Amino acid sequence: MNEIVTERLLIRNFEIEDASSCLVGWGRDRNLGKYILGYPAEEHQMEAFVSAWAENENAWVIVEKVLFSTLNDAPFFTLNSVI
Repeated sequence: MNEIVTERLLIRNFEIEDASSCLVGWGRDRNLGKYILGYPAEEHQMEAFVSAWAENENAWVIVEKVLFSTLNDAPFFTLNSVI
């Protein structure tokens, strides 16, 4: 796994374990459905998305270490799990 660590941030590739946090953090956001087909997402859809991103070394998630929440990736979302 690729990873960049700063004083405040952890920038890393997605992990399959991120799926449930992604679903809670932004996958159920009905507002995304206005702009992105497939949202709000079902659990099996989010698992498939994150599984694909976990296999892509160019897909990154940015986690604020103090809050353990993501700041940005391709879509903007919050990661609720502690790393």
